[in-house]
Amino acid sequence: MHAAAGSSVKGLCRMLKVLAETDMLRDDLATVCSGTNRALEQVVLSECHAAAETNTPFGTVVQQMDLGADGYRQWPYIHPLALLWFLSTRSPEFGVLVESMLDNCSKKFLDIVIYDDAFQIGNPLRPDQGRNMLGIYWFFLELPSHLLTREDWWFPFGFIRSTPTRGLGIIPGGLSALRARILCIFFGDRGDTFRSGAKIIVRGKLLMFAARFRGNAGDEKGLKDSYDIKGAAGIKFCISCKNAALRRYRTGGYWRPECCPDLRQFVPHTNSSIYTLADDLKSKHSTLSKADFEALETNWGINYNPQGVLFRADVRD
Repeated sequence: MHAAAGSSVKGLCRMLKVLAETDMLRDDLATVCSGTNRALEQVVLSECHAAAETNTPFGTVVQQMDLGADGYRQWPYIHPLALLWFLSTRSPEFGVLVESMLDNCSKKFLDIVIYDDAFQIGNPLRPDQGRNMLGIYWFFLELPSHLLTREDWWFPFGFIRSTPTRGLGIIPGGLSALRARILCIFFGDRGDTFRSGAKIIVRGKLLMFAARFRGNAGDEKGLKDSYDIKGAAGIKFCISCKNAALRRYRTGGYWRPECCPDLRQFVPHTNSSIYTLADDLKSKHSTLSKADFEALETNWGINYNPQGVLFRADVRD
């Protein structure tokens, strides 16, 4: 879990030693930091493993997911409900913060955004993609602005290789299939999810609350891979707009090109209208020729991925 804060074990140990030198740690922690670097690293790793294996009403904090590929039958991820319970029991202030967020919103449930971003371990100038990773995070929109703008308050979910031969490159359905699995963990109809209610401890008492999905955050490539859409390679280049189309294919009337500066002229998609396009692809997958079906995918701007977010009925609601 130390990696979630963007720090290696050695980096975290260096940080602790600096804090100890400025008398900003408790006496017991300062004593540990006064030892050798190797001893401190062992303590940090031990604490991380203990936190990961902590039992909560939702299972251990770190759990396993079968991604359907060799080497990824037991992919570790941080269960969101277990993480919130863990944080509230370790930090009373965290529980008070969540309670205040609920008190300040009239709807009495919180909004969740899921975010993913690519990064490279080690040398960023490395010419190959052998150490490329994808980090998956989530956060509450109701967080105070001074916390929402700090990545330390984006809760980690998991980290996975994103090379062509490992991780996302070999998982059936790719990132879109993984995103569908993640949505089931957060908001599925079975088991403990935010739909049935999260539980935390506030001032020694149990507080239960629900949360809903408000969308994905990411760069262009991240959103394309998450939804398995074509982007600029499709005639309909924007998944958010009904009437957006590349100007070299459709112009005038109902359609608006990519160079249109007035956002008010774009008609937003609804969940229903997006699913209509996906269902059209699904129904014609086995009836059209390969060339005709690829042309239909380009026309709608969506890749057919039966394991992806847009095609799985259990994540549509």
